[in-house]
Amino acid sequence: MKKLLWSVLLLLFASGASAACKNPQLSKDFLTRYETETQKWRVSDPHYYADPKLGFSINLKTQGTTIDFYAFDLGIKNFEKGMTDQLLKQSVSEMLQVMNYNETLPTSKPYILPKSLFNGSDKYLVHKAVYVVQERKPKNIVSIVSVGYDGKCFQKLRFTKDLMSKDIDIKNYFDNPTHDKETLGSVLMFSGLVKILNEELFRVGYYK
Repeated sequence: MKKLLWSVLLLLFASGASAACKNPQLSKDFLTRYETETQKWRVSDPHYYADPKLGFSINLKTQGTTIDFYAFDLGIKNFEKGMTDQLLKQSVSEMLQVMNYNETLPTSKPYILPKSLFNGSDKYLVHKAVYVVQERKPKNIVSIVSVGYDGKCFQKLRFTKDLMSKDIDIKNYFDNPTHDKETLGSVLMFSGLVKILNEELFRVGYYK
């Protein structure tokens, strides 16, 4: 399924060869100072896809929370207005298909997050972000996807977090999921991680 969606994106955007996206050389411990006794982060090595147009991904993981950072150029030679919007639309569709791969589960409609959550990170890393919540047993989840562009490569983040509250019928919040305090906390956690990752990418000279 994911391979098919990437193929669709390549057909939509491919317009000639371009330089491959570079490894940001993220330190394995750049999240250490934000850890607690119970929350430890693991930063994976970059995974390079067989098709160089699909770039690489890096997985950041802690208990109950996963964030995947993707960088790719899709073979684009000349960036055009509207490409990030189209990519976000495709990415939201992919997110929902993955979330409902085995069965259709109660899921909120996609909500666009306020740009103010990404002040300072909106130039490159996150132009727009969308989130949904899904009812699961025993734990509900919040899932976010974002897209940015740094002038050479697209930046995509895919965030998933378990919601620990078991006595809440998450469907009650589908019209406005952030009325649930834990969902709002998850959205703010994503916003904070975006800021930390953006600062680290600047620190290591990735944006050049």
